[in-house]
Amino acid sequence: MGFQRGNLKLEFDDPEFLGLEVKAKRFSVGELLDVQRFSTLLGSGSFDDRKEHLTELHQLLDDKILSWNYEDDEGMPVEKNLAAFAGLDEPFLEAILRGITMGSRKVAAPLERPSADTSLEESIPMEPLTDLQES
Repeated sequence: MGFQRGNLKLEFDDPEFLGLEVKAKRFSVGELLDVQRFSTLLGSGSFDDRKEHLTELHQLLDDKILSWNYEDDEGMPVEKNLAAFAGLDEPFLEAILRGITMGSRKVAAPLERPSADTSLEESIPMEPLTDLQES
C-alpha cells in the first residue's frame, strides 16, 4: 500500500471571503515556480503576453481546484472552469492562489506523544554513581 498526500481545504483570513470553501490539489515544486513566474510576468510585458500568462494560470487553477462553493450574484453555483477564473477579480484570484501556495508549502505539525509514553530521558537513572575505583 502506497502513500498519497491529502488534498487541501483552503481557509481564508480575509473577512471578504468568509464562507468560501475551496478544495484543491497541492502545487508541485515546479508549479510553485510557475506561479511565481506568472506573478512576475503579469506585471510586465505586452498585453498579449500578459493575457497568455493569465490563461496559463487559469488552466493551472482549473487542474488544481477540485471544488468550491462560489455563487454568482443571483445565488447560482458558479461552475469551476476557465471562463469562471477569467471572471474573477484580482483579490479573489490572489486569495485562492495564496491559499493553494501556502497549503502546498505547509509542513504538518509533529504528532504529540501519547501521555502513557515514557521517554528515553525518563528511563535514565539520575542517582550519583558510586566510585568504582574504591573496590
